[in-house]
Amino acid sequence: MLLPILDIEKHDVILISHSFSGIPASAAARGLGKADRVAQGKSTSVLGQILIDAVTARGGDGLDLVANFGGQMPPHIRVDEAENLLRCDDPKPPLFIDLPSELADSAVLSCVSRGKTSFTSPCPAASWDTEAFNGRLAYIKTVNDRAVPYEAQSMMLQATGQEWITRDIETGHSPQLAAPEKLADILVELAKRFEAL
Repeated sequence: MLLPILDIEKHDVILISHSFSGIPASAAARGLGKADRVAQGKSTSVLGQILIDAVTARGGDGLDLVANFGGQMPPHIRVDEAENLLRCDDPKPPLFIDLPSELADSAVLSCVSRGKTSFTSPCPAASWDTEAFNGRLAYIKTVNDRAVPYEAQSMMLQATGQEWITRDIETGHSPQLAAPEKLADILVELAKRFEAL
C-alpha cells in the first residue's frame, strides 16, 4: 500500500500505527526511509513513523508476538482454538473505558476477532531500528491504557535501544476516539518535525 503512494502518486508518507499494527506497519516501511529511497534515486519516502500505544517487536528473529509478550496472551484476549481466533469477550474495559457510554457501545459493535495466526506467526523485521529512521521515530504513550499499559509501553520503547520522540496523552487505548483533537495536534506537530528533516 505504500509503494503506490510513493512511486505513482509521488507523495511522501508519515506512517502512523496503533496497537498491534506497529508490527506490520514498521515492517512495511523497511527500505522506504528517506536515506534508503535517496540511495535508490527516488524522490519520495516514508519521512517518519509515529506509533500510538503500539507494539514494538524487533522481529526478523523467528519469534512470534506471544513469545515477545513472554509467552502469554494479554489478559483481555481469549484464544478460540476451534475457530483459530483471538477474542476479546468484553472489549469496553481494555479498549474503550474512557469513552462516553454511547460512543463506547458503538465502538464495541465495531470490534472483530483477530486471527490467532497474527499473534503466533513470526514477526517480520521492523524498520524502526534501521539507520534510515534515526531521528524519525515518535511514540505516543497512552497514560491510562488497560490493553497496553503505560509501563509496558515504556519498557518496549526502552528495549528497542532507539531514540524516540515521545508524547503522553491522558487517554486509554483509543485516543483517536477519546481525545481526537488532542491526538491530531500531537500528530501534526510530529509530522511537521519529520517534514523539516
